[in-house]
Amino acid sequence: MEEQAREQSGYLAFKSYAAEDGEVIALSEWVDEASARAWGRLPEHRAAQRRGREEYYESYTLFTCDTPRTHSFRHEDGAIVTALSALPRKPAA
Repeated sequence: MEEQAREQSGYLAFKSYAAEDGEVIALSEWVDEASARAWGRLPEHRAAQRRGREEYYESYTLFTCDTPRTHSFRHEDGAIVTALSALPRKPAA
């Protein structure tokens, strides 16, 4: 499905992380809500979602945000630098 998502208009990125206990976090980034919703409506994606609910996932939660914000810190020259910012949206390729 990731390869097919990459071909969709508005696709930005996909990342997935698995914990030792089997919990998985998947992040899908889209240029806008319309692009993400269009992806969600594709018949192949809907079939994969259905299979996931029936055969794989115990549960899942979908989070969306229109204007992502970051809270971060880093060590710089012996000091801790903190930052809070809104992420600019990446232009569609």
